[in-house]
Amino acid sequence: MIWIADSGGTKTDYRLISERGVEQHQGMGLNPYHLGESQLANEIEGLKLKFGKPDKFYFYGAGLGTAEMRDQFQKQLQQVLPDVLIEVYADMVGTSRALAGKNAGICCILGTGANACLYDGEKIVQQRPALGFVLGDEGSGSYLGKQILRRYLYGELNDKMKSAFESRFQVTQADILKAVYQEKKPAFYLASYAPFLFDHIQEPSIARLVYDAFAFFIEQHVVPLDPKKQYRLHFTGGVAFNFMDMLRTVCADMGYTLGNVVEKPIAGLSLYHQGKI
Repeated sequence: MIWIADSGGTKTDYRLISERGVEQHQGMGLNPYHLGESQLANEIEGLKLKFGKPDKFYFYGAGLGTAEMRDQFQKQLQQVLPDVLIEVYADMVGTSRALAGKNAGICCILGTGANACLYDGEKIVQQRPALGFVLGDEGSGSYLGKQILRRYLYGELNDKMKSAFESRFQVTQADILKAVYQEKKPAFYLASYAPFLFDHIQEPSIARLVYDAFAFFIEQHVVPLDPKKQYRLHFTGGVAFNFMDMLRTVCADMGYTLGNVVEKPIAGLSLYHQGKI
């Protein structure tokens, strides 16, 4: 049996491949920066009880961008699965394998956060730093949420959008500032406003906000990796998937070709490890 995991901040998607076929499961996020060893052990033990012990386990996850974190995380997994062949990778490696397979391309994440890399069909050869929602994450859900909140709080929304915003969210300035500066996981809070933009994308001011956010992402993350526009741009993440039409327009306007866009990379990773892409 083969286990494949793609883990983000809040959830982990699994594909479990055996003689029974391909099964799927969703569990808690396993970011090592937000996780205790007992939580990891309990999650993996529960998976083993439900599906059986794997022979191989390929784990892709957020928070595993350094060799030190990957080694530490692999040792923790190995303690729970001592006789299993385990390989641990950063989430961008999984994104690249799922989106491009064995082909070269620019592979991007546009979800709650944002990132991009140049992938040569085997490995990541260049990557933009992931700076988080305060310093980076241009074009992401948290970035979009930040833009609509700024416009609302500064009184820059037109009457129609102001009324729609207040009807939907019913939050005060104090509520917003507390959630952003005092509560846990402010990036997820900011990203929770992104669906409002999707629902009102026909409004010119909202369309312009989203267009500019995606253009900024390409300027900051894609152009430095591919200034000659040689590669297709592939995306994963809920923002990229839901705003695909706008993303395609922005890519075309900036001289890039949009390639594969998927909401989650786990299906592509399943095909990759079965040798089908």
